Parts: sequence; structure tokens; C-alpha cells
Amino acid sequence: MDDLRQSTSPTVKLRNPFAAALSDNGEDRSGRTVARGAAYITLDRLVKKGCLTSRMADASEERGGRARRYFAVTESGRGALREAKEALVQAWQGLKGVVER
Repeated sequence: MDDLRQSTSPTVKLRNPFAAALSDNGEDRSGRTVARGAAYITLDRLVKKGCLTSRMADASEERGGRARRYFAVTESGRGALREAKEALVQAWQGLKGVVER
């Protein structure tokens, strides 16, 4: 994917892996509005499940003294993504004949 890069640690990071950028990326890819609050709730849930880690960056003047929270996918999260992809591929195979008529 062009918006992903591999780091030297066992995580995959988005170029701008903070909640607002992730929300915008979801909107760009899906064509649907993604509420920032919903994005934060989902990201927090994924951190609790061990699929993501998060860290706070230093506060900056350009952000009015607020810190930005960055996220990274864990190995467990990558495994969950692989499983979800396989489930979607299998579901698509079951629907392929219906869709392609």
C-alpha cells in the first residue's frame, strides 16, 4: 500500500499514524464520513485488545500546546488483519457466482 511504510520494529506505521489522519484516510478509502469520535473509540478498543500500541508525542505550539497521539500496529494486530482478510476472501468466493452473473 502506498500509504504504509515498514519500520525496523515489528510494526507497520502509516505515514501520519494519528487519529485525525487515520480518520481522513478511512474517509478517502471508503468514500464515507468517519466521525472523529468513532475513530478514537475504535482506536482505543484496538489498543485494549493488543492490536495497536499508542504513544503521545510532545506538545507543540502549532497545536496550541496539545500533544498528538500516534498509533502502530502490533504483531497481534497484523495477525488479526491476516485472519480478517482471509475471512473476507472466503466470503467473496462464496458470493462470486452471484455477483458476477
